[in-house]
Amino acid sequence: MCIITLGHWQALDDVPYIAPLSGRLASVAIGIKDSAYIFGGYTVAEDHQELSTADNYRFNIQDLRYQRIADMPVAVDDSAVASYQDRYIYLFGGWHQDGNVNLEQVYDTHTDTWSQASPIPAPAVFGQAVCMFANQLVLCDGVKIKANLRQKRSYQASPVCLFGEISPDNHQRIAW
Repeated sequence: MCIITLGHWQALDDVPYIAPLSGRLASVAIGIKDSAYIFGGYTVAEDHQELSTADNYRFNIQDLRYQRIADMPVAVDDSAVASYQDRYIYLFGGWHQDGNVNLEQVYDTHTDTWSQASPIPAPAVFGQAVCMFANQLVLCDGVKIKANLRQKRSYQASPVCLFGEISPDNHQRIAW
């Protein structure tokens, strides 16, 4: 990881990891106040097997230190991320080990805990895009798995876009 200070790039310590292999691909990050939150990703073994990682980190931008935070319930990579009320971080879908997930995992930065929000009412995808403003969000695109008879599975673009609204009374309820 690098950061720019006084007009110059400065190398930072590597993102920590707990997986047997170092590094991670397809993780997501988002900033809230003085911290960057880094979630998931995957590593690749010598036999090319991918392993989704459940460990996550808060990076304090002022003291340039990582702190491990609660592991996500279902390890994902290639998910979409958005924040709400400078407190809740939503991970939309993504990939877990062998396939797409249709979960909406919510991390609470105040309590270091995870919960589930309303499921996404569309086929599970990875690599989608999300935009959130106030309590409204748009979740679009991604890649879905296509099952093939007597052939390896293949992948195809998912042109689905959803509009959602987070309940002001319950951050886990999204009206899609």
